[in-house]
Amino acid sequence: MRRLLRRAGVLALVLLFLAGVAALASLGDGGESRGPTASTPATTTAALPPARSARTVRELQPERVLARVEALRGLRLRRPPRFVVLTPEQARRQVQAAEDREAGGAVTAREEAVNLSLVTLLGLLPPDVDLDDLAGRITSQGTLGYYDGAKNEMTIISKGPDLPVGVETTVAHELTHAIDDEHFDVFDRVQRLREDGDAELAYRSVVEGNASEVEERYRQRYRIPQPAPGGDAEQRELLRDLPFGLQLQLGFPYAIGQTFVDALRSSGADGQALLARALGSGRPRTTVEILDPTRWVRRQPVVPTPLRPGPILGDGWTRIDGDSIGASDVLAILAPVESEAGSAALVARAWTGGEYRFYRRGGAAARGCEDPCQSRDAVVGGVAFAAAPDAKAFATQFGRVLEQHRDATRAGTAVWRVGDGAAAVGVDGARATFAYAPTPELAIRLVREAPAA
Repeated sequence: MRRLLRRAGVLALVLLFLAGVAALASLGDGGESRGPTASTPATTTAALPPARSARTVRELQPERVLARVEALRGLRLRRPPRFVVLTPEQARRQVQAAEDREAGGAVTAREEAVNLSLVTLLGLLPPDVDLDDLAGRITSQGTLGYYDGAKNEMTIISKGPDLPVGVETTVAHELTHAIDDEHFDVFDRVQRLREDGDAELAYRSVVEGNASEVEERYRQRYRIPQPAPGGDAEQRELLRDLPFGLQLQLGFPYAIGQTFVDALRSSGADGQALLARALGSGRPRTTVEILDPTRWVRRQPVVPTPLRPGPILGDGWTRIDGDSIGASDVLAILAPVESEAGSAALVARAWTGGEYRFYRRGGAAARGCEDPCQSRDAVVGGVAFAAAPDAKAFATQFGRVLEQHRDATRAGTAVWRVGDGAAAVGVDGARATFAYAPTPELAIRLVREAPAA
């Protein structure tokens, strides 16, 4: 599916204080502890005393940080970036300008409105969420800095006269992006994948996972002080306001991406060559490959899940969106709260293909009710799994989430009333189909008749 919050392709932001990130780390390996690997030493370097947090860019010594990152990454940076320090509000405006410039202004505003309708209909976000406000707060309060590939500029975000505690590891993370962009053109690759949400997130997970892995080794080796757990008052408030589904999406490329990179580096093969392949022409094409790196090695084909809901809906309905449903989307759909994440991850790892179609009565510009508008909108999604029990597990958890977390009431077998509309789910062999529609009868028809042979 399309990402809930777009980040400009030339920007790489380090996101802090996401509660779901730590929990996510175990989802990439089936819930087992990663333990120490060749790339994540179990102990710090005893010969080095704890570092003191730099208060100014001069104290930070960017040339020294870059030399350390180059050694850890195993690649050189020919064009070191310029360093600037901005206030949170200045950074917020700069990131928004970059996003608007790349995304296309009004056209993207319409697309984002449709996307918001979709994700609220699916229950991934509460209906009263203000995504623009959250995006700005994530930039200004939830990050210490970012790298702008178009300008070759490293921005540090500071709320006061001194640089924030822990900024050195953020800089190490961002300089890794600069190195990877120079050698693998990673930002342009992300941009080219924007029309396939699952492929974009899969590749972004390699990019962010690699930078997070280097950042972690840097922190351990040089004993860099870190911010207090939970952050300051503004950051704690931001965390409370972030729906868990959004935490999953924001945290996925960092936490699960790092487990993917750890697996490459500790595989016994040439980890550097495998990483170069993943950042280059051999990139992962689906998020299930990030959850299960053996799927990337085997290059298993995606199973088609064609849908034809148009004839069922009839005249007056217009298709306004459609995209892949990836393993990360299955995770988000089945885990609106953290307690559902473990079982959702087991189902997501069995993903083999998926897609959705989003229709609106009266066309994309139709008005009439606030999101989620179940009397106006309909969505049907099909997901293929490795085996029939996996599809049944999806259907079971889908229904449980509706009843326990969305106040749905049963209207029959595998069909529910949700708000002023309905939802249904069905299983055919190793394929599950779900639908949201204005009435239970229409939801059932979409589940039964929309899947194409």
